[in-house]
Amino acid sequence: MYSSPEDALASVDRAAAQMQEQVVKAQAYAVEVETLRIVGQSRDGAAEVTVGHNGAIRDLYLARSLNDASLDRIRAAVLEANADAQRQVVERVSELSAETFGAESATAREISRQYAEMFPAAPDDDGGSAGSTGAGVLR
Repeated sequence: MYSSPEDALASVDRAAAQMQEQVVKAQAYAVEVETLRIVGQSRDGAAEVTVGHNGAIRDLYLARSLNDASLDRIRAAVLEANADAQRQVVERVSELSAETFGAESATAREISRQYAEMFPAAPDDDGGSAGSTGAGVLR
C-alpha cells in the first residue's frame, strides 16, 4: 500500500488537513445558518415577516393598507408573508449546504430534507404552494 513509513505519514497528514478544512467549513456554515434572516412578503406586499433559520419570527411589518383591514385579512397577509419566508429559508439553507458540503453529498441532501420537513409547503387558495401557514388564530 505505502512504499515507506514516510508515505504513510504523509497520507495521514493529508487526511488530517482535509478533515481540518471540513471542520472549518462546517463551523462557518453553522454561523451563517444561525445568523440567517429571511424576509418574506404577502402577495400584495401588505405584510412582511422576517424569520430566522428555525422559522421563528424575528420581525413583522404591516403596511398602512392594513390599517382598516379585518382581522381575517391581516391574518391572511401575515401567514402569506410567513409562508414565503419559510419557503426561502428552505431554499437558502439548501443552497448553503450544497455550497459547503457539496451538492451531491449525503450531508447536504439530509439537511435539505430536514428543512423541507420542518417547513412543508402547503397549498394556497389558488391551489399553488405558499409554504407552511401555521395554525394560529388572531382574536
